Amino acid sequence: MVLRDATDVARRTLDIADVSAPKVPVLVNGAAGVVVTFNDQPVAVMGFTVSDRKIAEIDVILDPDRIGQDDMPFVGR
Repeated sequence: MVLRDATDVARRTLDIADVSAPKVPVLVNGAAGVVVTFNDQPVAVMGFTVSDRKIAEIDVILDPDRIGQDDMPFVGR
């Protein structure tokens, strides 16, 4: 699913967000990102594209098969 409108992105983010979930800063393709965990297991990977000191794009991976791949950037792996 690709969302481009800021309102749609914000709405979808709130649908899946758990503000209490631990987030680990990582590099995703050389850029800033986070891994969201639940019960010490990664459940989402988010990569940020920054332009003019603002987040211009957020790429989110929620697919458990992709998150479980060995090339994902998790701390302690």
